[in-house]
Amino acid sequence: MCDKRKQFESIYHKLSKMLPRLWSATDELDEADVVTTVRAINHLLRKAGLDLHDVVALLGERKDPVLEMFTRLLEKDPDALVRIGRQRLVPI
Repeated sequence: MCDKRKQFESIYHKLSKMLPRLWSATDELDEADVVTTVRAINHLLRKAGLDLHDVVALLGERKDPVLEMFTRLLEKDPDALVRIGRQRLVPI
């Protein structure tokens, strides 16, 4: 699974740009864009030698770096800002 983890980490940046296109804050999804995005994600995973089962298995291992990466992929902008703000707080 270590190799699969490295493969996932190698596509993380591209995947992080694709996943937000699968939903919309306004609930006005372009179905054609969603289908195109799903196909692109599947192609990216296949090219890296992975599938969704591998991603789920990696998350099931509860290794913090992968879980954190995947969580950030799904994180909304306001949540990211709060997380970053909390990380930068200086304890008194």
